[in-house]
Amino acid sequence: MGILTISFSGGSALTVKTNTGNDVAAGGLTSGMVVLGIVSGSTFRILNDQVSSAIVAAAEAAQAAAEAAAAAALAAVPNTFALTRTALKALNTSTITAAYLREAGREGQFLWRTGDYSAQIAADTAEGIYIKANAIAATAGAWVRNTGISIEVNVRWFGAVGDGVTADTAAFQVAANLSKKIRVPFGRYFLTATITLQAGTYFEGDGREQTILQRTGDYGDTLKIGSTSAGAGNFRISGFWFYKPQNYVAGTTTTITNPVGNTTAHVRVVGGQDCDICDNYYWNVPYGIVVQDTSLLRISRNNFLGIWDTQIAGLQEGRAHIYLAAGLAHNTLITIDNNHVSGGYFSALRSKTIGTVTYSINEQIGPLLGLLVETCEGLNVFANYFGGQSQYCIAFSPIAVIAQPKIHHNFFDTGRDGTIKFLSGTNSAIYPTDVIIDANGFNGQQAGPEAISFNFTSSIKSAVDVIIANNVFENHLMAPVRIDGAIGVKINGNIFTAYHNRGGGTTPDFTAGVFLATTANRVNVTGNDFGGGTNDPMGGNNCQYGVYYSAGSFGYASGNFPYGVGLGMGGGAIANVTQTYPT
Repeated sequence: MGILTISFSGGSALTVKTNTGNDVAAGGLTSGMVVLGIVSGSTFRILNDQVSSAIVAAAEAAQAAAEAAAAAALAAVPNTFALTRTALKALNTSTITAAYLREAGREGQFLWRTGDYSAQIAADTAEGIYIKANAIAATAGAWVRNTGISIEVNVRWFGAVGDGVTADTAAFQVAANLSKKIRVPFGRYFLTATITLQAGTYFEGDGREQTILQRTGDYGDTLKIGSTSAGAGNFRISGFWFYKPQNYVAGTTTTITNPVGNTTAHVRVVGGQDCDICDNYYWNVPYGIVVQDTSLLRISRNNFLGIWDTQIAGLQEGRAHIYLAAGLAHNTLITIDNNHVSGGYFSALRSKTIGTVTYSINEQIGPLLGLLVETCEGLNVFANYFGGQSQYCIAFSPIAVIAQPKIHHNFFDTGRDGTIKFLSGTNSAIYPTDVIIDANGFNGQQAGPEAISFNFTSSIKSAVDVIIANNVFENHLMAPVRIDGAIGVKINGNIFTAYHNRGGGTTPDFTAGVFLATTANRVNVTGNDFGGGTNDPMGGNNCQYGVYYSAGSFGYASGNFPYGVGLGMGGGAIANVTQTYPT
């Protein structure tokens, strides 16, 4: 129908429109119809319905036009279905230029592309994206998977099976060679060699209990990105369970299942820049994550498990869940947050002695360390759970710069030998500086000796400029805080309770809340509470001193008070303080 107009009493012609402003359908108004409408500007909008048959006819005409266009498109690009890659390779590319591959796990649309694809075909040995036609040279064309605007590849395109038995290593590596965005769907993938990712790769699974990367062999790292010659760049690794099985029955198991080399890591990063490792499990290799020469890395929402039994040599595998290692340079601006950094294994009941007291315990036998720091400038550790390590939850062992570490709002369930340990390095010019330990909870579990300990050896300082504030220390066997070889330490606003928990100690390094060894210098202890019993500030306890300054140490103490019923052994909140600094 052409444009329909109407005029009233010799006025200007008005274009007839439907109430919604559309043109009237052909046959929509018939002779003799009574039409009701309103004048709206230069149009006359009808308010009553058109003839329904006309509207249906218009819709059918539009459908027919669409179907014709689709048919023309299909005719222009002939399409077929290929059940296998073998069938796809055999197609006549002079008449068929589009085919849908129906091979299980490799499904997808392929288009015939002309040009030299010899390099791509050589690289794609698993035929996930590029497939050579039988009758055409690789230099003249190839079947190319149509991924649209997406650059993401799926490891199953390259033949990964994910049944936990079939080796999927080759499929993973080809995918990693061809793309920087790799999806690994639900399944248990058996790996037999290290997978090396390109710099800047986004490597993502469906979830840490959905996508399992399983290994049993001793072949080095599970996953590696970056090297000393080519950094890892901006990458993301998330949604995986990195898994090596370990059979363990307390009191029975004496050997590691499927042992690997003592430098093996599940994930090794060299030269990362603004990157993420998150939402993964890491089980049963010496190192969960190893990081070198990397900046702006976030390690978040991961779960770690490993084993190191100090009394059974055959069960000594786990070294550190997270290892910030020295490399060509130092790590900078590393954030470690919301992780579960645990041991996971317990020994059979065994005897331990502290001082003059012997007791029995199912000892936690997790890896030696939760976090090992050799170098990092700007380390931020917060909102994590640490516990169950066979040595320490966190250890600082300086090889290169360690500056501005901040450890805050974590919960610590102690390691076998302590919780946070500052070890003297081998270079007198390198030691941790500007350290903040704030608002953490430290639970010795009546098994851990110390919470925070600074170790002094060979006249090398253990740390300089330290704040320990607003923490709660409870249930330790010895002094929760021991300062040895540190200079410029401020300890304030903490609660120290139920230390020297099992008794048995006769010296202040057992019976004090804060113990300052002879090499502690400029240590100021103010506004802390000391004393009280296990889980009960009004309960009996073996606390003797609040803060104890050994001869030769320097600092001042003020405003420290008994907590609850106070010091059960009655030694005083402050002992032997020397308030005049040496010149």
